Amino acid sequence: MKGSPILEARHIVKELGEGNSKILALRGVNLTLFPGEFTLLMGPSGSGKTTLLSILGCILSPTSGSVTIPGESASDRGAAELADLRRRHLGFIFQA
Repeated sequence: MKGSPILEARHIVKELGEGNSKILALRGVNLTLFPGEFTLLMGPSGSGKTTLLSILGCILSPTSGSVTIPGESASDRGAAELADLRRRHLGFIFQA
């Protein structure tokens, strides 16, 4: 790998729901992406792919863990700050 990571996710956990209906959608996911890499995210329906992508895209916040995009932490940021981070560093292509 060359260069600095363009995205790092560390120990990403996401719980959905509350009480007896709580679901652990992500269990400690770690991911580092470097410039020029081609990365696939595959898994069966319900495995957490969309949840992970939403967290990596700063649309959804993790229950715990951290996302860093070119040296900037996405943790503890307000909606306007996250929108600015997305505008400067991320792009989305929706499958529809």
